[in-house]
Amino acid sequence: MDRAPVLEVSDLRKSFTHRGRTTIALRGVHLAIGHRETLALAGPSGSGKTTLARCILRLIDPDTGGLRFNGIDLAALRGAQLRAVRPRIQMVFQDPMAAFNPRATVARIVEDPLRVHDLVPRAERRAAVRDLLARVSLPVDIADRRPHEISGGQRQRVAIARAIATRPDLIVLDEPVSSLDVSVRAQILNLLMDLQAETGVAYLLISHDLAVVRAVARRVAVMDAGRIVESGEASQVLAAPQSPATLAMVQAVPRLKTVA
Repeated sequence: MDRAPVLEVSDLRKSFTHRGRTTIALRGVHLAIGHRETLALAGPSGSGKTTLARCILRLIDPDTGGLRFNGIDLAALRGAQLRAVRPRIQMVFQDPMAAFNPRATVARIVEDPLRVHDLVPRAERRAAVRDLLARVSLPVDIADRRPHEISGGQRQRVAIARAIATRPDLIVLDEPVSSLDVSVRAQILNLLMDLQAETGVAYLLISHDLAVVRAVARRVAVMDAGRIVESGEASQVLAAPQSPATLAMVQAVPRLKTVA
């Protein structure tokens, strides 16, 4: 029998009301991510990508719809049951500085999930931090530095080390390389793919960069106005877009004119 997807989203709906005005953010979203798979979630700003990610992470609750994580009804979990699942779903943000305590050292940032979730005995945490830094190709001496004392690429590696510390089944990657130099982007993407091959973790990759989508995702789902308007094999969807939103994204990619 086939293994169930690591994540199943079914008919997810979410709206927000502010000063008497209601905005519908999600309009019946369906998607699934398999184990060891990378699903890219693309779409214009305001399409609902971030709201969907926040619902999956249970940072906000959907109005209606299903969220199943490894077969568990994620939307129904509360309290201790939800806390027990949280280590299995992690996130890497576009700007790690916004997610880091600026006064904390790299070692403390990476150690926090081990401590909060009581995953490693206190006496073994220093060695665990060293191991995690090594897995993302960071030198040990970086452990005593603070986020502003290291480069953007190094900060993103620290964010990845923190995310994999809990041995998650799913990591949500929110534009993980968009703020990095082109040369550093390739290094981070290769690191993510190596970690996936090593651990079997699944990725939900939120990205507007179609080059990134082509490089790392087997499948892509395109969102527009709170709906999934197109999905399928990334190579096929991007080569022959069927929805206006996908076509607009493909046409927006800069193309250099050839010189005769």
